[in-house]
Amino acid sequence: MLYNVNMLKDRYLASYILEDLKEKMVFVGGPRQVGKTTLCRKIVASHFRNHAYFNWDNRADRKTITASSWPGDAELLIFDEIHKYRRWKGLIKGEYDKLKEIYKFLVTGSARLDLYRRGSDSLQVVKPNHIDKLEKGIRIISAGKFLSGLI
Repeated sequence: MLYNVNMLKDRYLASYILEDLKEKMVFVGGPRQVGKTTLCRKIVASHFRNHAYFNWDNRADRKTITASSWPGDAELLIFDEIHKYRRWKGLIKGEYDKLKEIYKFLVTGSARLDLYRRGSDSLQVVKPNHIDKLEKGIRIISAGKFLSGLI
């Protein structure tokens, strides 16, 4: 399905995402077919000069992700369905820690993002500003620090 950015409803969640992206990585999770990818690719990304979108379900994108080969002109990196990669949390955390001054990070996926599970190599968030902002089942979680165990 093709979308025209001008025709899309500007969801109220976009403003929360854009605000949080100024300072932290943002995770967007929710059930299938609620509009997570459209929200991020068409509405949020339209506020950036350049962005790059990577979907773990695409073979070429998987190679790019595992090689950490990001385009130099992108301001925003969008990772879709990355939770399907067994070691996604360590990869994203490492890239964010090293490159957060260059890129904004936006991670989307199903409710299986499992951000709160404790254990080795788990990604944990500290008191996000906008947790559980819901619209049609989409869950926004903003993370600034990881592996803190303070939830």
